[in-house]
Amino acid sequence: MRGFRKTMGLVAKLVAIIFVTLLLVVFAKPLWNKYIVYPELEKDRTKLWKTYRKPKQFIGHHDFKGVLHSHTYRSHDSRGQLNEILPAARQASLDFIFLADHRISDQDSFPRG
Repeated sequence: MRGFRKTMGLVAKLVAIIFVTLLLVVFAKPLWNKYIVYPELEKDRTKLWKTYRKPKQFIGHHDFKGVLHSHTYRSHDSRGQLNEILPAARQASLDFIFLADHRISDQDSFPRG
């Protein structure tokens, strides 16, 4: 009986050691980040913001209006030809149109427009 209690005591210690090891493995990185890494990052971020200077001049931007994906008669998705599509794009005040025709054969090349 005494040997059984001794064995059970060792098993309990082993289970406790395994449990603590698993807790360390699971929580070591989040705890390290919270108490070591993030405070350092916060110091660096604060130092960086202290050096920030607002730009003297705002660089303007231009909005473009266009079609990102369109097909011509060369794809099964459309019957339009370039001499129809381009004037319609100009009439709609488009700045650009990207043609994404499907490949027909290995020697396929795209029409110039």
